[in-house]
Order: sequence, then C-alpha cells, then structure tokens
Amino acid sequence: MESSLDKQQMRDWLEEVLPNALMECKEPKPEDDTLIVYEVNRLFDWVKIKRLKRNYPNSIIVPIVTEHLTYSTGIAIELVLPALLIKPLQKSKFLRIVKKLHTSYQEKKGSTLTMLELTQQISQHQTSPFREAFLKRLIRGEIDNEQEIIQSASFLSTNCIPNMVFLIQGYIDVNEQRAHPQDACSIITTVIQQKFADKAPLSFLHFERYLLLLLRIPKDYNSFKHWSEGKASLLEVIETLKKDHCIHLFMGVGGVFQDAMQVKESYTQARKARRKPPIEHSYTVLRRFNEAPTASKSHSIYRGAF
Repeated sequence: MESSLDKQQMRDWLEEVLPNALMECKEPKPEDDTLIVYEVNRLFDWVKIKRLKRNYPNSIIVPIVTEHLTYSTGIAIELVLPALLIKPLQKSKFLRIVKKLHTSYQEKKGSTLTMLELTQQISQHQTSPFREAFLKRLIRGEIDNEQEIIQSASFLSTNCIPNMVFLIQGYIDVNEQRAHPQDACSIITTVIQQKFADKAPLSFLHFERYLLLLLRIPKDYNSFKHWSEGKASLLEVIETLKKDHCIHLFMGVGGVFQDAMQVKESYTQARKARRKPPIEHSYTVLRRFNEAPTASKSHSIYRGAF
C-alpha cells in the first residue's frame, strides 16, 4: 500500500474485529501462510500480482483497485483470486471479506471469489469486465455448474447468454481506390450490430487472436441455416463491409447449443469451420462444418455448423 493512512486504517479495523489474530509481516517467506494486500494503481500491477501468486503459493492475495481501473477487475477472476476491494475502502466490505478469508483459513477450505461477490463491490454501470470474464470462461468450458450461470444474472441478463459462436477474421483490400478504415474492428462490430438490431441479443469478445460474435438466436431454431432472417442479415453484413469499407471477412460458424455450459462446443466447431476451405456466400450455400468443402475465390466468406 502506498498510503500510510490506508495502512493504519486497515490495522485499526483488523484489531477491532480480530484482535491478535493477525501479525504484520514485512518480508514473508515463500512457504509462509500470509495475507498480502496489494494496491493496483496501474495495469502493470496485475502482472505483479500474478508474480506474487506464483512466488507465494500458500498466501492469500487481495488486490485493492483504484477507482479508475475498475474496468480491469475481471482479471481477478482470471487469476482465481479469493477476494477483491475497490478504493476508496469501505469498512463494512473490508471487514466482511477479512472475516470470510479468516474463517476459510481456519477451516482449511479453499475459497475463491465468485462473480456475484465481485460485482457487489462496484456499481452496476461498471460490470462490463465481469461480462467479458464470464464469457471467456464460458468459451473455455470452465463453467461447469448452474450456480455460476445463475450468479451471472447480476451483470448479464439470461436472454443475453449466447447459444452459438461466430469466429471472425478478415483483411482490408488496400488495392481499392478508396479511403481505408483506420479501425476495421470497430466498423465490423458496428455493422453487425446495425444489421442484427432487434433480431437477436449479441455480444463481441476478443479471444485469442480472433474476434468472436456471440449470438443468441431464437430458441425455435436448432440450426442457423433454418433462421432465414439471420442468414439474410449476415449476408448484408458481408456485402456492406466489402462494398462500403473494403473489408473482407473470413468466418467460421459453430452449431447452436441451448445449454449454456455447452457453448464451448460451438466455439470449437467455429474454429474447425474456419480452418476449412471457404464457401462463396453469393451462392447462399450453407454447409455444416464437417461437410465436404467447395472451393471459392471469394474473400467474403463464411462456413460452419449452421
């Protein structure tokens, strides 16, 4: 902690609820069981926290994040940290977390920070980091119980949980005698939002080296190829980007999975589809990701488990 005032304040609060239970340790050993409170003032501080977690495997690390960096707090979920605090510190929240960690330690039980507990630390209009962290875990297949799905309602409405995944790559045709966009990614997401407006809830996720479109198509359709309105919108996206912005897309499309915990399979299918030779969209041929490919010279293409 950089502020000596904050340090003294925490000491006083700890002494008030847990007298003589904790001792200050200035230089812990790697094997010690310690509580490390680390203030996050810069994005690079998350890297330092990751190092602390590696170097002190038996310790509990609690980041205290300055208000202007609340957008980065989803990293706490990525690092599987047991708790998190937001500045300015509030006595009630600080003591509640300390009591929880102390009880967990006494009972020798592991405890990690849940999405619900994390979102309770900050205001509702700052929950986008948790939506992103939740969606990344969903795509990785790390969410394996319905309780986490239920808790996600604190920052993501149920009808916004995707049931299929589009994997998007592309390029700008510099040979076109027109001005070229400076931020192609922003243009792609804007056009998709415009064309799919009021048709289906969607969100975007930068994942690995891809841009993912996470879509929740109407439950009446178990395959994208049966949703004519969605297919028409997708073709409009491809044509608009190519004609108006010189942007050519390569897309892989996964299957539809109504069970949120199976959405990872849609991402896997979308990756497999993207690796296959393209299908020219002007033929409006929609093939499953494991069907025989058709060669094409078009650069605005998509294929998948529709």
